[in-house]
Amino acid sequence: MAAAEFACSGDAYGTKVSVGNTVTSGRSAPVALGCGTTPGIRKTNTVASVDASPLLTSGTVSTTAGTFASPTKSRTSATVQDVNLVSGLITATAVKSVSSTIHDGTGFSTSDNGTTFTNLKIGTLSVDATVAPNTRIDILGGYVILNEQVEKIGARSASLTVNAIHVFLDDGTEIIVAHARSGLKGPVVGTLDGYAYGSKVVLGSGLVTSGPSFRQGLPCLGTNGKLRVNEGVGVSVGSLLDTGTIRNTATGTVNATTADGETTSTVQSANVLDGLVSSGLRRSSAGRRPGCVHRRQHHRSMGAPASIDEIAEQGYGLAVRERDNDLSAVAVPVLDGDRRLIAILGVQGPATRFDAVFMTALVPALCDRAAVIAAAF
Repeated sequence: MAAAEFACSGDAYGTKVSVGNTVTSGRSAPVALGCGTTPGIRKTNTVASVDASPLLTSGTVSTTAGTFASPTKSRTSATVQDVNLVSGLITATAVKSVSSTIHDGTGFSTSDNGTTFTNLKIGTLSVDATVAPNTRIDILGGYVILNEQVEKIGARSASLTVNAIHVFLDDGTEIIVAHARSGLKGPVVGTLDGYAYGSKVVLGSGLVTSGPSFRQGLPCLGTNGKLRVNEGVGVSVGSLLDTGTIRNTATGTVNATTADGETTSTVQSANVLDGLVSSGLRRSSAGRRPGCVHRRQHHRSMGAPASIDEIAEQGYGLAVRERDNDLSAVAVPVLDGDRRLIAILGVQGPATRFDAVFMTALVPALCDRAAVIAAAF
């Protein structure tokens, strides 16, 4: 039986400004974890400055996101230097938010440890370096939430969102400074991927004249068995394509024993190339990608080969200096719709640089290509 796996998620960004439903300054220096189960991942991003004056200006923005083992943890952070909001009403030398979600022997927990404010002033009020969660301060024309936190802890998942500064103005303007969110879900047997769309038109020059219509994605942690639908009345691209109603769906379940998903696309009354190709109804579907349940490798001593049962359990195989002391390799199976082995896809390299951590990081990409190969059979 494989060790319990936890899917890590999270994202961070430095600043964002929106007025009503319009974003006037998007997420600066964004970074995201996705939702893999591999520990030791670290991502960073930085920008030199942000200018959305008079609502916001800043100096350097730096963000990080990472995954850890012993205990299992996802952690994100955002640091913003030289903050100036609302024409100087709010200023700070630096603002930092940190979000951590942890699972250990006692269960799930979260932490904002590391969230700090340096020389923060709101009007004439000087604010301490550490602030209690969800502290509200009224300002002229609105209010500010400092160390804004949204925590969710359940039986199989947990997450924490931290916004160091969140400004709400009476005219509908919102300003966020130093956003960090982390999360864990598990135990899970693997993660999912996929999407469906009804149509797409690309000219020979590579110009996309009609992008993926009514695209519906399949979240990596599934939909808890619920059906997600994106549909529309149809697509018309001159003489190239004309369709009736398009309906795309995605559903999936991820837990300790299964990682199953399905996407479907249904197109009514398709007319292609001015009637050269036509169809009353066209439906396609895709289930779980064969061979792509990715579980973290069981650590073993150098050169000790995995058993067949272990390889089958984790969904891929590593060979570290097994047959050649200077060579290491990683491989995944290519399975047909009945989960019969039709091929093996692998990558090998020099053992001095191709270690277990590096090879394990290649598994999701290998799974993607294995799915493409399997689809041809």
